Amino acid sequence: MGSKYHRFLKRRDIRALVESGLDAANAVPNSGFIFVENSQGASAAVSELSKSLGTAIEQVDLEGTVRSGLVLTALHCHEQTADYDNGSGDLGEQLRVQLKRLDEKAVEYSNSSLAGLTRQIEWTCSQSEAEVISIAWKCAAGAYDPTLDIRSNGFEFNLRYDVPSSMGGATKATTFTLVDKAASQQASNSFLPILVIAVRGTASVIDHIVNINSQAKDASCLYETEHLDQNYAEIVTSLEAHAGFLNSAQALKEDVSKYIDDYAKQNNVKHVLFTGHSAGGAVASLLYLRYLLCGKSKYPSLRFSSITFGSPPALRWGLAQQEDLVAEGGLSLNIINEYDLVSRVDRSYIRTLVDLYRSIYDLPPIRDPDLQTTRAAPGACVSANNDSKDEEETRREQTGKYWIVPKPVYRHVGKRVVLKLGIIPTEDGNYDSRDKPTSQLALSASCIPGEEFAKLLFCRVTVHSRVCYQERIALITEGHFNGKNGWLLE
Repeated sequence: MGSKYHRFLKRRDIRALVESGLDAANAVPNSGFIFVENSQGASAAVSELSKSLGTAIEQVDLEGTVRSGLVLTALHCHEQTADYDNGSGDLGEQLRVQLKRLDEKAVEYSNSSLAGLTRQIEWTCSQSEAEVISIAWKCAAGAYDPTLDIRSNGFEFNLRYDVPSSMGGATKATTFTLVDKAASQQASNSFLPILVIAVRGTASVIDHIVNINSQAKDASCLYETEHLDQNYAEIVTSLEAHAGFLNSAQALKEDVSKYIDDYAKQNNVKHVLFTGHSAGGAVASLLYLRYLLCGKSKYPSLRFSSITFGSPPALRWGLAQQEDLVAEGGLSLNIINEYDLVSRVDRSYIRTLVDLYRSIYDLPPIRDPDLQTTRAAPGACVSANNDSKDEEETRREQTGKYWIVPKPVYRHVGKRVVLKLGIIPTEDGNYDSRDKPTSQLALSASCIPGEEFAKLLFCRVTVHSRVCYQERIALITEGHFNGKNGWLLE
């Protein structure tokens, strides 16, 4: 017992020393270099998270079974855990165990799934749009390894250029691919030919530093005043974005502009699509916004689209209409798997995950007067941080069937299409028969309004994997979703 208590005190001292160092790093004046800015922003985020988690961590096994389980969430380490084993051994397994425990806690609450929402709209698309979504996914997944050829029946993918990631992480690896129908394909698609600009998601420790630099930063660098569409003049007066993702978009701006200018002059492409998985999608959506705001004036012959997969929100502005913004003739979609934690992550959401984690050990939530909450139930708005409530009353509210989620700091650009994969019995069978397949995978797709999406308590990492997105996008491509049995049978 004495040795455990000694380790407990020692660990507190070490953590206090680390937090002090992180605070000091964040206090250093900004040098103007993007890498330094990202590092300082990351230091501030990790310091805040460490302080919030501190008490909960101390309640856990003193042998170090948990340590900082939620740091995995905060650092967006979803690629390493969701797509492959990163070789971290026992620590990696411990982190997965804690994330699973967090998810198991979340499912106790009704708003942990789409079933807990009061408003959702069935989403549909044409076969041509489904083909563009498939193309976007193949390029987004291909951005992780541009040396591999993208193969697809009916389409030709021609990688024209790829930008490597920078040492400091500000520039994310990006591919430029020209896609058109194969010569053997007779059916037309008005969206093609198309230039696909795909930004790679998280693939390194440096990427994590960019991801967690979540301070809000003025986003006026995204647009050119002389080409600004006057319809959006009101929007840009209050435009801010996630600093890490904005820095990456700004670092890519010149390369993107160069290639769009070249193709506009050649007049051999009429459509530009921005895409990416995970953090890559967040950066892609900010690049898309640049052309949404200015594209009509500067590139009247081009149309622009954005289709992202499992991306975190990245934009902060005061207008609710932002989810309806789409460039004329294009698409603006955020494809999200149900339960995908990454699609919800920003500072306020990380804080509610900390509170959820603390609740496992019967600890009260962290009081934060800066965070407002979403509506807990129709007709009722309950703030978990209202000064008129004491901690005990707040804790009683959080132990009900609905978890109160803070209002998001950032939002997605465009509509959110949430995919739910389930198993249903076939018409001639039931779940108990073992003689022949009696069930099948069924995909439903719903368009979720911003105020409803903000209520969701998604805590699962596994559904963020590229394998899971590939599986669902394949069903959309084939027309097997929302009760459809394919495109030819409509």
